[in-house]
Amino acid sequence: MTGPAMIRLPQAVEAQLRRHCQEQYPNEACGALFGQGDGSFEAWTVAGISAAPNEHGDDHKRRYLVPPDFQLQAERHAQATGQEVLGYYHSHPDHPAQPSEYDRVHAWAGYLYLICAVRQGRSEDLNGFTLEEQAGPSSRSKSGIRPRPIHNLSGRPSMPVSILIPTPLRRYVGGAKSVAVEAGTVELAVARPGRPEPRPGRAASGRAGKLRNFVNLYLGDQNVRVLAPPWGRWPSRTAMS
Repeated sequence: MTGPAMIRLPQAVEAQLRRHCQEQYPNEACGALFGQGDGSFEAWTVAGISAAPNEHGDDHKRRYLVPPDFQLQAERHAQATGQEVLGYYHSHPDHPAQPSEYDRVHAWAGYLYLICAVRQGRSEDLNGFTLEEQAGPSSRSKSGIRPRPIHNLSGRPSMPVSILIPTPLRRYVGGAKSVAVEAGTVELAVARPGRPEPRPGRAASGRAGKLRNFVNLYLGDQNVRVLAPPWGRWPSRTAMS
């Protein structure tokens, strides 16, 4: 291993994954993760995803099943493109992005798994995990979940930014006058995916992820409404208001 255990996830790939999970709400979305691992199952670089049909026969809102023929196609695609099937992702509609007992029992050691929480149609936390099996009889029942940190890859590293909150909107962020975040774009800073409350996005945007009509958001002195998504990047110590 050459560095700390982590999942390297480009912003464009993360956005695609989140979009698929939102589109499938209130059902669970699922799909394959492609890219490269470090060979020691400690670091992964996700280069792309492929959405899969959820063929679970019972409750699509609480369970998912990636069909075998899709898994075969995913392996063939990975071989043809010089990549690996790193693992799979799925969503948790209106539930935290934490692996359930069902997820643990159906996971495979050696695969990487991402879980995206979707609340009321909007993606929130995104977490990664792997399965570690213990040796011995009935080792499957002793398998444990190991969380894996996600490092977002953008055109430049994430930078610290302070978001200034006007008085009428502070109720959305627990009364805070400002919120400090780190992100590579305004879009990710506002959404604060994978972060606990307070989320500035609740104050700035509606369910569809667009800025509320009565909210103005500035990157320095520039109105964000005139910027193209993902709403630009900034140098260190930039203030948003």
